[in-house]
Amino acid sequence: MATDKFVEQCNNDQYYERFTQEFPVSVKFIDPVKGKGVFVHQAFQEDDVILTEAPMAAMQHLENQKESLCCFNCFRFLGSFETQLRHYLQGRAIFTKLPGVTETESHLSDVFPCPQKCDEVFCSQACFEAAFADHHNLTCTKSLPWNHPLVEFKTLCHETNEIFLLGAKVYGKIINEFERNGHDMGKAMAPYKVFHSQLWWEVVQVPDDVPATEVLTFQRSLKHLISQAFDLLKESMWQPSYDALFDFVFFSRLIGAFEMNNVSVEIPSPLNEYIKRIKSLPLAEREAHLKELEPLLLIARRMKEEKENEVENEDEEDEEDEAQDDHTDEVSDPEVTETAQGENNTDEEEVEDPDCTLFPIMEGTGLYMMVGAMNHSCKPNTYVDYKADCTLHLRAVRALEAEEELCISYIDQDDTITARHKELREYGFQCRCSKCERELESMLANSSLLDPMSLRQ
Repeated sequence: MATDKFVEQCNNDQYYERFTQEFPVSVKFIDPVKGKGVFVHQAFQEDDVILTEAPMAAMQHLENQKESLCCFNCFRFLGSFETQLRHYLQGRAIFTKLPGVTETESHLSDVFPCPQKCDEVFCSQACFEAAFADHHNLTCTKSLPWNHPLVEFKTLCHETNEIFLLGAKVYGKIINEFERNGHDMGKAMAPYKVFHSQLWWEVVQVPDDVPATEVLTFQRSLKHLISQAFDLLKESMWQPSYDALFDFVFFSRLIGAFEMNNVSVEIPSPLNEYIKRIKSLPLAEREAHLKELEPLLLIARRMKEEKENEVENEDEEDEEDEAQDDHTDEVSDPEVTETAQGENNTDEEEVEDPDCTLFPIMEGTGLYMMVGAMNHSCKPNTYVDYKADCTLHLRAVRALEAEEELCISYIDQDDTITARHKELREYGFQCRCSKCERELESMLANSSLLDPMSLRQ
C-alpha cells in the first residue's frame, strides 16, 4: 500500500524488521505508487501455512452478536450447543437436548459475564482478566449512568458506526501500554502508525445515490460524526499525560486505517460442524437423528431464507443500477471462462450440503500487522483462515517461490471486474493485476461499444 506522511512518522523499516523476525517474511518498499509489500523468504507448497498471527485489534460485528454468542475477548463460541441455539432462535423453539452428542461434546466453554456488570460476556475469568489488562479496564461501562460520556460514546457507536468501538479498544490498549512502558506515548502508539491510512471521511466510499454535487456535504457529515465520537471518548479517558494520543487527526486516521487495512474475521459455527457430523454417520443412525432434528432444521432453514431475502431486497436497487455495466463483463478472459467452466463440472459430492451452513458463523473485523502490510490482487497467491481464538493462518493458494511477493484479495475476487473495481475505489487505487489486465484486454477485444479509457480510469 502506498506510503504517506502518517506512515512516515515511524521508522517502518526498523519496526517491521523487529516484528518479522518470528516469520519467514519481510516487508520491503516497492515503489512510490505501490508502497510497501510482504515478501516470502522460502518456498511453500499449496495450502502450506506461511504464518500465524493474532489480531492487533478485533471485534465481533454488532449485528452478528444477535445471532452468535461469543467471547468478547477471544471470540470463541460460548456455553454449549444448546446455549447457542437459545441465543439464535430467540424463543422460536426450545431444544433441551440434541441427538447424537454427549453433554461433554456439546460443551463449548463457560459463560462468564463481566464482574463489573457491563453487557460483555467472556469464556472464562482468565479471558476477562486478559481483556481487562489489555483495554477493558478503560472501556467497560460498569454501572455508569446513561449520561456518562463513555455510555454516550457507545450509544452513538451502536446508532451510527460500530467501527468507533474498535477505535476505543485500541485507545485502551495504547493507554495501558503507555502506563506499562515508562510513559513513552510514541512507543505505545507506534504499532498503529505503520499502516497506510487517510482521514476516515476521505476513504469511506461515497454511496451511489449521493450526487457529485453533494460529495463534500456527505464527507462533512462523516467528519462531524467522528468528531462527536472523538469528543465523547476524550471526555471519558483523557488525562494530561495522554495529550499526544488524544489528537483528532490521529483518531481519524486510525479509523481510516481500519477502513483500508482490516480484514473480515469468520469463525465457523460449532452447530454447523455438528450437523456435518450427524450427516456423516451410518445410514440408519443418521436418519434417526435427522428425523429428530427435522423441526429444528425447518426453523433454521426458514430463518436463513428470511435473512437472505432481506439482504437480496437491500441489494436489489444497487444491482439494477449496475446491470448496464455488468453485462460487459460477460465477455471476460477466455482463460478465466475455461477455468470457471471446469470448476462447474466438478463432482457433485464437492457441493456443500446447505443444511451444514444453516447456523450463523462468528463474523467480525480485525487489524493484523502482516496481512495489513500485504498488497491486493484479484488473483491472490495466499488466503486466510481462522482458528476459534481469532488467530489468522495465512496459507498458500499455490506453490510459492522464495522472494515472491505475497498478495491477498481485499474483496470478493469472483465478482465481475466492474464490481471489483468499484469496491476497490474505497482503497484509493486501480488494480493492475494479471487477472484484471487480461479481462480488460478481452473486453476491449470483444466490444466496440466500450471506451478503453473509461475502463482504465
